[in-house]
Amino acid sequence: MRSELHWRPIAGFIGLDLITYLVLYLLVLPPLEPAARAADPILMEATGYVLTAVRIGFIGAIVARWVRTKHGLMTRSEAIPTIVVAAGLSWLIQMALNFFIDLAMGGLAWDWAYLLALLQWVGFGLVGALFVSPGPSESEDDVIPFRFSARSERGAASLFLVPTIAILVGASLAVIVIMGSATNSRRAADTAADAAALAAGKVWKDTLHGKFSAALSAGDGHDFWGLVGTSLSYGLPYNAMQSAASDYAQRNDSEVVGFSVDERRAAVTVQVRHASDSTGETEYRTSMAESSLAFHSGLCNEWGTIGYKIDGVCVTSSPEDEAEDDSNDESDGEDSGDDEEDESFELPTGLSDWNVSVVLTDAG
Repeated sequence: MRSELHWRPIAGFIGLDLITYLVLYLLVLPPLEPAARAADPILMEATGYVLTAVRIGFIGAIVARWVRTKHGLMTRSEAIPTIVVAAGLSWLIQMALNFFIDLAMGGLAWDWAYLLALLQWVGFGLVGALFVSPGPSESEDDVIPFRFSARSERGAASLFLVPTIAILVGASLAVIVIMGSATNSRRAADTAADAAALAAGKVWKDTLHGKFSAALSAGDGHDFWGLVGTSLSYGLPYNAMQSAASDYAQRNDSEVVGFSVDERRAAVTVQVRHASDSTGETEYRTSMAESSLAFHSGLCNEWGTIGYKIDGVCVTSSPEDEAEDDSNDESDGEDSGDDEEDESFELPTGLSDWNVSVVLTDAG
């Protein structure tokens, strides 16, 4: 087994690596940056690994084919030294470029991902070499020691260079288009679920606001305190909430397939289904979101029971009842025939203003 280094294929590996890197990351990917920002970070990282594998793998195949054409390749292992050195030097050049860029930006930082990149360069390059079958050289120039002819090396890789770059760019675009389509469909379903849940929660909040406003304008204590102690589900505008959720789901090209209310937690759960035909076939994605009422002041929720927030405490029972009981006890022990004059009703001191909001507790 010959373990030789072929420097022209090594230089070719480095050149192809830089060229394809510039083509991808300066020409192809920048126009797709808005879709990439909307994608899931994990999916984007996986896509980066795929692009690197395709790019370096094709370069490794080209270099191995170059070595076989000009120098012969009796076994695939003979190309290992050339591929490893080429990948290492190419990685080193890119790391040096990153070093100068970081230095220009005013900071230097080591990242273990750099070592992972080295393993990718070497590993994917060797994988690409596996696609080249061993065979004798197709030129007799290498039988003369130390003879290097620009004419003999010219065109060794040109046969594969143009179609390889074309396939590489096409594969990259295909991966990003497929990824962008799936991501957009998922985000559309998530957006529809979030909007539907918030819309249903807003209807519920507005209904409670109306009850609170009516209680504040009550002329006597009985009407004011009649709100506390009642269930959040009492007078629940279920149909109106479901209608609002369906309306907002339809605005986002989706439909509501599940709707439920948890009065104990003042929460609304909505499940939607989004239809997408970007790939030529109708695909359905479902998403679920939950919104809840956040009681900051005014009203409060005690596990499904409405109360007033007074001096920071959730009051769910009327003090008027206790006062009446005490008054009855006192009247039993007295023979006074004089009726006490009714006092005018006043709102309890410490009652806070209305402040209830709708928040997403589980986004789609």
